[in-house]
Amino acid sequence: MLLFLDIYGSWQKYFVSFVNKLFDYAKQVNSSPNRLVRAAAVDCLSELERQYLGTLSLKLGWIYTLAQEETTSVFQNYLVFFVTAFKNFLPRAVSLSFLQILDDF
Repeated sequence: MLLFLDIYGSWQKYFVSFVNKLFDYAKQVNSSPNRLVRAAAVDCLSELERQYLGTLSLKLGWIYTLAQEETTSVFQNYLVFFVTAFKNFLPRAVSLSFLQILDDF
């Protein structure tokens, strides 16, 4: 629903608040009572990363740490989220490296 309404561009304050709430759920690793909620939150974050490429890629280290710490089946959700963010980060990293090489000449 949020992707359909383009809340990222229209109501950025609410988008940031929503993403922070998703991160709050996602960082509760290895908590069995809310396993399904965490899986849904991580899937939502992954979908947001797919829709708005590179938005969450600055959190790669944090996402990877959560994936390493998770010992339940939700590990797969964290790993998919990490791979999605990493895939979206690579073009930006390559272009920045290329621009730095050009600046050195």
